[in-house]
Amino acid sequence: MDSTFGDREPEIQYPCMWSYKVMGVDPDQLRKAVRFVVGSIEHELTDSNRSRTGKYLSLHLRMVVHDKDQRHAIFNALRAHPDVMAVL
Repeated sequence: MDSTFGDREPEIQYPCMWSYKVMGVDPDQLRKAVRFVVGSIEHELTDSNRSRTGKYLSLHLRMVVHDKDQRHAIFNALRAHPDVMAVL
């Protein structure tokens, strides 16, 4: 539990710009996974980091989300995609 908010969620004013960090192994497959999940929703996808060995990478996804349900649905769909290792 976050001591700043206790058991309360932070108040987020929607719509708002939201960022996700999407991690995986293959950059092309990871980009395809993000495009599959977000579909035609306007978004910005940029390279973020690579592991020291170069095996893993992350992409930075920024987009406008319109409500909490959409924000969570995108997170969960990304996390469930087989080409995505993790989402932050």
